[in-house]
Amino acid sequence: DRWDMDRRVTIPTMKQVMEMPTNFATFHNLRVAAGQIQGKFFGNNWSDGDCYKWIEAAASMYAVTKDPELDRQMDEAIAVIAKAQAPDGYISTQIQLQPDKKSRWTDIQNHEFYNMGHLMTAACIHHRVTGKDNFLKVARKVGDYLYSVFEPRPKELAHMDFNPSNIMGAAELYRTTGDKKYLRLAGIFVTMRGSQPGGSDLYQSKVPLRKETEAVGHAVTAAYLWCGAADVYAETGEPALFEALERLWQDVTARKMYITGGTAALHHGESHRDKSKR
Repeated sequence: DRWDMDRRVTIPTMKQVMEMPTNFATFHNLRVAAGQIQGKFFGNNWSDGDCYKWIEAAASMYAVTKDPELDRQMDEAIAVIAKAQAPDGYISTQIQLQPDKKSRWTDIQNHEFYNMGHLMTAACIHHRVTGKDNFLKVARKVGDYLYSVFEPRPKELAHMDFNPSNIMGAAELYRTTGDKKYLRLAGIFVTMRGSQPGGSDLYQSKVPLRKETEAVGHAVTAAYLWCGAADVYAETGEPALFEALERLWQDVTARKMYITGGTAALHHGESHRDKSKR
């Protein structure tokens, strides 16, 4: 019943509302960036990422139904995304459409990594179930761009991956293409986290992951980080990553998980830790 509701209601309705220019997750911004329509940026900094997640959901549904209309809708959205992408591979409409307000890689709250990470993941799933490479080409351009910027490990950008879906995205891009550059990129993202002073417990960037002893901070950003690190471990078998993830798992499940299975009931419950020594 849940699957049938997803097929009949959820995916079509999400697509419908994402075509509204005043919805906070909207394809409207991508269409403006692609030059298809006139307009200004509207929504939140992670609007693009939610659009990519719709494609991932649609692709997962298409894997079962082989619905030609769903295939057409995905191709249409992918064509828009490809046109919105900058020549160097960068894509984040909240930056591209507001150059007077925002610049690349200047604010962790801009969610650039989040958006591009979900693009890479969605493109890999799409390629896997359709055999097409139209979205995968976009994702490879994203991966190549990120590698060019972050492979040197610039210290000033060490704390940029606030909501790091980029780690999982890069790992998935490696699995899909076989290009080890993307696995190295995923590893770089894990290593950069907490590598420089000025990090925050709230975003798990105060202590390098391999040295972390307890689960702290924002539960969503933590889960993204840990799942990305697990992907890297799955491909490399690095003992230090496994040991760190095991410590964190034990801390969460034995000390910080409610009987309901929930975690992180307090919105700002970990920010005080930044003022203390650990």
